[in-house]
Amino acid sequence: MLKKIRENRFRFIFLGAAFFCFLLISAPPGTFAAGPTGFPAPKVFEGIFDPDALIYSGTFKILAKGKDAVVVNEQNFIITEKTVIRDMFESVIGLEQLFIPCEAEITYQIRPDQNPICIEIKVKRLL
Repeated sequence: MLKKIRENRFRFIFLGAAFFCFLLISAPPGTFAAGPTGFPAPKVFEGIFDPDALIYSGTFKILAKGKDAVVVNEQNFIITEKTVIRDMFESVIGLEQLFIPCEAEITYQIRPDQNPICIEIKVKRLL
């Protein structure tokens, strides 16, 4: 038996490769699609300044607030009408209801030569 396998090994390799190619061709489209599956879809924020720019997120101490900005580490983060501000209980609040100073997770977008735009602010704790 081993002698026959050794004599015909190239036939077995060819048949195996042909079978594999047949499986690839007969598979429905999208079966071998690239990319991770089973992960949650990324957040999509509407009405932001530049949809192609990168969105960053971090935990910061908000030290002060103004009419259209919050001060984080001596830098103004711009608040627009599209900015979502959430308190510690995940309720949506306005800028005037934001207690200062506080520690918050800020999702923001950097603009060249300008202050960053806040997309979302989630208050973690009051200071």
